Amino acid sequence: MDTEYTSARKILKHQKDIDELDQKYKERLQSFTPEALKGKDMLTASHFSGYFAAILIFYVVLSVFFGAFFRTRTIHQPEETNQA
Repeated sequence: MDTEYTSARKILKHQKDIDELDQKYKERLQSFTPEALKGKDMLTASHFSGYFAAILIFYVVLSVFFGAFFRTRTIHQPEETNQA
């Protein structure tokens, strides 16, 4: 991110654009501080169990759909009666 900031700062010519870039850069730096990232771990047990449950529900619904669509159907033909 620092290299992009320095290269963009070299390219810009107007002071207004440079000030805007500096402001946005400072805002982005604050979002990467350890205090801002605290409590935002995405690999917790509750997240994992939620994703796992969503995957299981998806496959249950998918299997019910395929089971209903591809179920075997028996064709009933009238039986012939022999009268002799």
